[in-house]
Amino acid sequence: MREGFARPNRWALIAAVLVGGAALAAPLPVLEVAGGGSRVLAVDPASGFTYEYRQSIYHVPVHEHFRLEDGRLRLVRVRSPHAAALEYFRWPGTVRSDGEWLSIDAPDVVQEELVIRVAAEGQQRLRMRAGYFVALDGIRADVVHVRAATRPLVLWLLLRVRQID
Repeated sequence: MREGFARPNRWALIAAVLVGGAALAAPLPVLEVAGGGSRVLAVDPASGFTYEYRQSIYHVPVHEHFRLEDGRLRLVRVRSPHAAALEYFRWPGTVRSDGEWLSIDAPDVVQEELVIRVAAEGQQRLRMRAGYFVALDGIRADVVHVRAATRPLVLWLLLRVRQID
C-alpha cells in the first residue's frame, strides 16, 4: 500500500451499512383500505389525510382531517362551507371562518379504524395530499374500513411513487 492512502476502515463501512439499512427500515405511516379488495396508501407523516364527502342532510361538502398517531386515527378538525354541517357534530367549541369555508376543531377523537358506508351520491374520497385522492365509489364495496399502519421507508417510497399527481 502506498503511503498517504489509508485502507477503508472495515468497522466504519459496517456501521455505514447498518445505519443505512436501519434508515430504509424506519417505519412511516400508511392507510390500509379494505373493502372490495385492499389497498395501501402512503400518508405524509406531517399532514395526515382527509376524508371528503357530501353530507347527506344538507347536501354540502364536508372534509374531516385526520392524523395518524400511534397506529390510530386522530380526527383533528372538520371543514365545510355550511355551518349546519359542522353543528351536526354537536362538538364543544366555536365554528370559525377558515377562508371561504368554516371549521371546528375536534374534541379528543381517536379511533382504531374509520368505517365508511359508501353511498351512491356521497362523493366520498380519501385525499392523501393536494392532487391525489382515492374515490371510494371506485372501490366497489358497500363498506370501507380504513386503518392506520406503518411500512418500512423503502416500501413507503414505492407506495408514494405510485401516488404521483
